[in-house]
Amino acid sequence: MTYSFIEPRSKKLVGSELRLTLIFFTAVSVMLVGLYGFFLYGNSQLKKEKQSLVSRLQELRSDNSIIMEEMDLIEKYSAFGEAVFTSNTIIKDEIKDFFDLIPDSVILDKVVLSPDMLTIFGRTVDRANFEKSFMTPLRSNFSKSSVELVPLENGSFIFKSSSTIAEER
Repeated sequence: MTYSFIEPRSKKLVGSELRLTLIFFTAVSVMLVGLYGFFLYGNSQLKKEKQSLVSRLQELRSDNSIIMEEMDLIEKYSAFGEAVFTSNTIIKDEIKDFFDLIPDSVILDKVVLSPDMLTIFGRTVDRANFEKSFMTPLRSNFSKSSVELVPLENGSFIFKSSSTIAEER
């Protein structure tokens, strides 16, 4: 057929329909590969963030345990401070009550308080009033009370009173 009047059409290897189909599948494949890469990147970022959060959680737990130990120590100190404050308040009130018992005729020079003994040095004008108004309350509060009275030239007395508390069993 070399003598044909119609020029033959050149045939393309890939037709327009096949070319459109190949472009579509290529575009979809590229998009799927890109989406897969995006998900891999996002997954790796989430793993890194998870690791940092886990390490931060461990730090917070260790910090929390340290803080809890410090809080326990502070609570112990607070309880001890409250006990000391309460004890001091009670002692202060007892001392105030004791000084309220001292009659006007008794002048105190020195008071020595130890855990089991109270020693009082002072002066008084009248021995009988001293015995009645001062020594009677001391004898009622302490298990043993003794007094040494030394007369002065002006008629008053210098005294030393020692009172002890018996140990409770």
